[in-house]
Amino acid sequence: MTSFAQKYNRNTAIYTYDYPEKEAAVYTSLKELRKTYPEDKVYTVYALYISTKGQYGPTPSVAIGKNIICNLPGFMADQITEMRQDAELTDAINEGRFGFRIIEKKKRDGKPYLLPVWLDIELPF
Repeated sequence: MTSFAQKYNRNTAIYTYDYPEKEAAVYTSLKELRKTYPEDKVYTVYALYISTKGQYGPTPSVAIGKNIICNLPGFMADQITEMRQDAELTDAINEGRFGFRIIEKKKRDGKPYLLPVWLDIELPF
């Protein structure tokens, strides 16, 4: 049985990643990454964030490099919020064991869009 106290006393994620200063941060999109790198590239996740300062509501983003932040689709905000509350996932991210690939999906009207597919990364030991 799940402990309600444990469930609601969760802390938000604390990452070992140092968020870059505003001037040093390079923001990108899934679309730009897909254009630049091979389709099968695996991106290591260093941190997950939700920006609440945007004019279009909460914006989820993922840190994928020392100063590279990739914005994710807005509809993923709830999922990213939930992921940030998972202590095991936070540990995996801090240890470099979590990442994603980019896939293309189609909307009902046939228009394509890009999504991250989350991956467990096995570290060589």
